[in-house]
Amino acid sequence: MIDSIYLAFINIIASHNSLLVFILMFTPFIVFFEGPLQLITMIGIFRFAKQQLAQSDLLTQLPHVSCCITCYSEGKSVINTIKSLTFQTYPGLIEIIAVVDGALQNKDTLLAVQSCKEFVENTTNRKLLIIPKWQRGGRVSSLNTA
Repeated sequence: MIDSIYLAFINIIASHNSLLVFILMFTPFIVFFEGPLQLITMIGIFRFAKQQLAQSDLLTQLPHVSCCITCYSEGKSVINTIKSLTFQTYPGLIEIIAVVDGALQNKDTLLAVQSCKEFVENTTNRKLLIIPKWQRGGRVSSLNTA
């Protein structure tokens, strides 16, 4: 396909002695086909750039995200979960809600969660809310409380 176009192009140039005649033959092609095509492409690029700028303006206020953690008999391993949620790359506010189920029997987990409070509060856009449930109610009850 490209070879045949190339050969036709060479034949047209060879059949005309003057470069001016060749340019005048292809001017309508450039004006009526390539010009509008380039114009449409440039308009599309500018519209895309304008939409991207408008979207970046909309994202200046990010929604708040709440992450609920149900804790029962986890001890110090809950600290890794809280740190993992604290180090998320989301730039908006992340509220970490830790529900310690059966806090009377579960003092190790409650103390571990409370030890993370200062660490999370010192991180920008992060908040830790600790909800101790003194009566054991189960996972579903803890999620409903959160």
